[in-house]
Amino acid sequence: MRIFTLAAVGALALGLAFAGSASSAAQSAPDGDNEALANAAVAPTTGTLALTFNIKLSSTYPTGSIISCLGIVEAITQNVTNGTTNRWTELAAGSSTVSGTTATCTVSIPYSWNLQPAGTGVTNLYLGAYDLSVADISGKTVLANRTSTSFFAHNLPIAVTGTVTKYTLNVTI
Repeated sequence: MRIFTLAAVGALALGLAFAGSASSAAQSAPDGDNEALANAAVAPTTGTLALTFNIKLSSTYPTGSIISCLGIVEAITQNVTNGTTNRWTELAAGSSTVSGTTATCTVSIPYSWNLQPAGTGVTNLYLGAYDLSVADISGKTVLANRTSTSFFAHNLPIAVTGTVTKYTLNVTI
């Protein structure tokens, strides 16, 4: 179920491939068509995306059920003048437990990307998606009851180094 959901997120992201899962922040290597760009002597752009999920539980879940929150971000640096492109994919997860009809889950996604210097013909953007799921824990059996997947950012400029970009997401599951 989780792999199918992540595949759906990737398909929604205009064919961008998101894969795997993580219980803490994970950074992938750059994936571009110019390997030399990844090793360029450019100071990395660093920062953090901080996601806070305010979750309304409209379905019935047993107390103690686990809510899993996954944030996925893809950064893209592209120079249309010389044809170079690089991408980075970041994943981070958090969790919360069901207790009543609401829950809060937080995810912090730190990043460090060697972007091409901004200028004519250069685009540095990111997009982000999330995946929330609730699992009923009964003894040793885990049964996924409900999943919600959507975007929280689409083709936004990447903030200057050191910025913490906060998102508050209201989700009903």
